[in-house]
This record gives sequence, C-alpha cells and structure tokens, in this order.
Amino acid sequence: MLWLNVSVHKVLSHKCIHLTNALTSHVCRYYIEFLDECLRGNNKGNILQENLFIVLTSSEMVALCRSLAILHYTVCMPMRWLSGNTHFLGRCGFDWSARSMGKAIDALEAAMIDIEADGSLYLNEAWMRKIFSNIYTDDYGNEGPLAPLEDAMKYQFEHKLTPAVDGSKVLPHDQLMAELFYPQHQVNIDTTETVKLMACEIAQTILKELRDPHKATSDYLTSADGKFSWGETTDEEHSAFLGKMATNDSAESPFASLTRQLQQFGRMLGIHASALGHARINGDFNRDFKNFGNDGAYHRLSDEMRSSLLTFSLQLAPVIRKSEKTALDKQREAKRVKQEQLRKKKMLAMQTEYANALTYIDMFKSVACWRTISIATTEFRKIQSKTAKLDAVKEQIRILVLGFGWKDLHHPWSKDGVDYSPEDLLAHLVNTIIPQQRSRGIPDMPTMDLPSRRDTKQLGTKTVDVEDLDSRYEVEKGETIAKAIKMRDDQEDTEESDRYEKLQPRTRPEVDESLIGVEMEQLWEYTEPDGSKVLQWCQGIIVGVKTRNRVHIQWNQNCLCEGGLPITEEVFMKSKFNKHVEGGWRMSVDCAHFI
Repeated sequence: MLWLNVSVHKVLSHKCIHLTNALTSHVCRYYIEFLDECLRGNNKGNILQENLFIVLTSSEMVALCRSLAILHYTVCMPMRWLSGNTHFLGRCGFDWSARSMGKAIDALEAAMIDIEADGSLYLNEAWMRKIFSNIYTDDYGNEGPLAPLEDAMKYQFEHKLTPAVDGSKVLPHDQLMAELFYPQHQVNIDTTETVKLMACEIAQTILKELRDPHKATSDYLTSADGKFSWGETTDEEHSAFLGKMATNDSAESPFASLTRQLQQFGRMLGIHASALGHARINGDFNRDFKNFGNDGAYHRLSDEMRSSLLTFSLQLAPVIRKSEKTALDKQREAKRVKQEQLRKKKMLAMQTEYANALTYIDMFKSVACWRTISIATTEFRKIQSKTAKLDAVKEQIRILVLGFGWKDLHHPWSKDGVDYSPEDLLAHLVNTIIPQQRSRGIPDMPTMDLPSRRDTKQLGTKTVDVEDLDSRYEVEKGETIAKAIKMRDDQEDTEESDRYEKLQPRTRPEVDESLIGVEMEQLWEYTEPDGSKVLQWCQGIIVGVKTRNRVHIQWNQNCLCEGGLPITEEVFMKSKFNKHVEGGWRMSVDCAHFI
C-alpha cells in the first residue's frame, strides 16, 4: 500500500491537500543534471545530494511525483483558492459561504470513488479538471461551476506568464499540465502504467482520510453526516457565514501574514511585506494600556526617538537595499567564477596526468622499462651511483603506478623524514608491483579519471535520464582524452618535453659490434633559409663500428641534405647519450608503435 502524506484535516484552514511542490521529471531532469554535476565534482560525496539524486532518478519516484503533481493541479490548487477566497466571494454577491466548502469536499469524495474503481480516469485531463464543476447553485437552482474559480484557474493555466531563462515569457502551469497528461519526455512516458496503479491507492487513501471519524475532515463530509458538512448546514448558518474567512492563517503564520500583505496592498517587495509578520511575532508594536511595561520595543521609545527612527529608516532603506543587492550579486558572481576556475584547474590537472600516463605506457613498451624481475635486478646493478639508482627505481615505479593507474601500489619515497633506500624501493618493485602484471593485465591506454559519481544504491528502476547523463560523461571523457593527447603533442612541438628521451634505456649501450644493424639517431644543427638555426634528430642504421666510439651510419633518405653523403663516420660520445645537445645520440624510436 502506498501511504501518502495527505493532510485533509482542517478543511476550513485552507490545508485541503498538503501536496505543494510536487514536481514531475519534466522539471526534475534539470535538477538531476545539476546534482550530477555537483556529485561528479565532489570526491568526498554529499549525503543530501546523493539521496536526492537516487530519488529523482527512480522511475517509481518519478511516477509518484507525477501523480502528486496531477493531484496538486486538479485538486489542491482549486481547493486552496476556494478556501483562501471564500470571504471575497460572499462579499461580492456570490452565494458561497465558509460552510459551502463542504460542497467541495463532497465533490472530492465523489471523484475519488470513481478513481478508486478506474485509475485511468486520473490521466484524463478533461475529467480531472471537472471535479469541482458542479459545486455552485445559481439563483435558479441550477448546479454548475463557480465562475470566479473557473476564471482563476483559467488565468493560472492560460494567461499567467512567467519569464524564462532566455528572457521569453511562457505559461509554466500549462506546459507542466501538458507534460503530466500528454508526456513527451521518455521518463514520464515510462511511468504511465505505474501512475494508474498509484491513482487507485491515492483515491483509497484520501477516502480513508476523509471518512476517518477520529479526524476533523469527517465533520465536513455529507456522507458521514458531518456536523459541519453542507448536508447538515441550515439556511441561517449559511447566511451567517457569507463573507466570512474560511481560514485562520493570518493569525497562525508569518508566511500567511506575508501573503495577506501582498494580497491586500498589491505590488510591494517581499522584504516589506514580511516585516509586519516578524514585527507581530516579536511584539514590537504591542500596546498594553494597563501595564506600559509590557509595551513593545517601539512604544517604549520616546516620541522624538520614534519619529527619528522612522525618518532615518525611510531615508536609509533604499541605500541599504541597493547595497545589499550589489553585495549579493558580487558574492554570487565571485562564487561562480571560483567554481569555474576550480573546474578548469581540475580539468587541466587531469589532462596533464593523462598526458604523462601516455608517456609512461610508451615507456613500458620500450627498452626503458624493467618489465621482469630479472631485468630489474640486472639493470639496477649496472647503475653505479646511489642517486642514479634511486631516480631509476622511482621512475620504474611511476611507469606502473601512474601509467597503469595502479595507485594502490604506490610506495612512499620517505617515512618520518627519512628517505627509503634504492634497495627498499627495488624490493617493493620486484616483490609487489611487477608480479601484478599477470593478475591485473597490461592496459593499452591509461584511464581518464574524470570527476564521477560514487556508486550508490538504486531505488526501484533507474530512469533513462541516468543513461543520458552517463553517455554525456563518456563523450566528455573522449573530448578530454583528445585534449590531453594534443597537450602532449603541443609540449613536444614547443620543446617543453621530449617523450622519446624517456623511452631510452636507463644505462648507455656500449658502442661495439652489437650496434651493427640497429637504427640510431643523432642530433644535428641545421641552418634555415632565413638564417635561423634549429636542432633536428636524424635517423640511420649502424653499418660499422670502429674504435674510440666511432661508428659508420647509413642515413635514412629523408634525413639527407642535398649533396649529403649517404654514409658518414660519427662519434658517439658517452657524455652525450640521450642528451638534447648537438652530437647527442640515442636509439631510434618508432613513434607510431606507441600511439
């Protein structure tokens, strides 16, 4: 059984059905997008936002929102208008009193009886909007709709315009009603059958509330012989209640006092209208003629002070309002700019991290990586200095931890201010990290850690909105990856970095016969037609090795200048291995193999 928080008691206090702010996914999807953005940008999570996201992306909860929204528009709005305007109707000559509200309750009961038997009526707009079409009896005894109520609802749905975000004027209630009864959004379409089932339970619950003898609502129901019902109302009682208010809200709530001020005085700012309610609650203007000590704060002032206070307030109010509005606008703009800057900073950090991870994966596929335990121990022994060993082992850990995203395998470089030794880090590399390659597998590309929602529990059936948001996420992820790849290429074009430098072996290869047939590259300086000088890596195959680190290189055709010799003798100086200086040399790397 679906139990709704339907408060139908105190009909005369304008709380006919307390279902305001029931939203359909026609509106909710914008909140879902906002919540999705907030949750993706908050790694720590937010319980309120997560729970709200779960609720709004549940098809069953969307069906409930749609059901309550229909109830709000077709029942709650007319009932609230009637209860809030009953005294005006009586004063304007309509035969409608506070006791006439019993007619509306009887009409509601009759409609709920029909809906309980056939839930499809709930999605029939014409039928639902005629629930209160026979609550008024004219001078000739004919039953029909109450004209002011019909006009008020017509104004709300057909004439009341609201500014949209783009500056245009729209009919918000009309658009929402159209989506409620004739849904276009797939999320709402998917809830139609569920809404029909909920309609029966809603009707059953309302009937139970109305007829409950322990609650005040039954006193206004004719079928229950309620003492305040229309069926038990005499002509004298009806006449006595003409022009009388059907609510006591203005005496109960500062919000009702605010509404009363707005209704009574027309166009005025909300801060002005709310002042009276607050002053009333605080007793600022209270007068006690028997004991002046109980007077409110205002009346305890002298005549001169009261006059001065009023004059000062009237003069200062416009300036204060303007300054507060300006300050609030600045605060909102500063918050927006801060959030945008933070988002850009995060995106740049993720792109940089991904670009670095790409290079580390390239390093894993090259001779620069110690892929096996035997290679790691052998290469480690070749390095002579402690500093070089420490740098080499750290780089090997970064290849797998940052390149593969195995951040759970990271080893700190120090503890309590004391650096770990190269041997300690090597032990972690060979005993913990390298064996994980077999169980975890080797990724071809790094992972892009875009801000994402945490995995949360699911309430009922997920709506298609979630799939749409996730597909957008994948598109954004692809765009971010493309930007990261472009970032790495741009950095190399501007010589900020050189990925191929990192793909070289950690120790310099010996210049001996083992290099014959190996493609190498050497850095040479060229003079451009405009006189500028540039450094360019040139590739060629070693065809001969001589003493004193001299080699014969057969240069690739695309590296030969006009008139240049195809084979030359060059010197591979030990100090220039993998250095970005003229004469620097290194093993040739086929870039296409890594991208």
